[in-house]
Amino acid sequence: MSFHKKFHETFTSCPNCGKRLNHEKNSVSCETCKKVWYNNPAPATSIALIKDGKILLAKRKIEPHKGEWDILGGFIEAGESAEETVIREMKEETTLDVEVDEYLGSVWDIYEGRPTLPMLYLVKMKNKNQIPTPQDDVEELKWFTKSEIPKNLAFRNVEIILQKVQKYLKK
Repeated sequence: MSFHKKFHETFTSCPNCGKRLNHEKNSVSCETCKKVWYNNPAPATSIALIKDGKILLAKRKIEPHKGEWDILGGFIEAGESAEETVIREMKEETTLDVEVDEYLGSVWDIYEGRPTLPMLYLVKMKNKNQIPTPQDDVEELKWFTKSEIPKNLAFRNVEIILQKVQKYLKK
């Protein structure tokens, strides 16, 4: 139940009738309304931009994990595809115009107590002369080689994602 603790702490009463909810491992249900709510992961994107053998990482400007290094990306909004999220998030966080090159897989994680499912995309800059500029929730942007990757990574999925990118680049 550890991955679901926040979910169960948050959802104690039925949003429809106010009755106490029954708690299962991955869901809560209301006996009165017969509705069930599942603790599904929030879909998100992680974005890998590679240039001259280096990957672009972002230092977080906000909590959680303010000041730690993170892969670029963010949560998918309603009515948006994962690919649209990639393009929007890159523009919002770096000012860069990118196109999706390839999907590299997904990794589960926890963000502020809730499960997430970041989907990793490799992207290309539309204009190779553009310079990434920190925006939105990004304090700093920096290119890193594999041996320069900092130790203070924001989330458990960042290290796994970086390993996936390295494995892909070796192909």
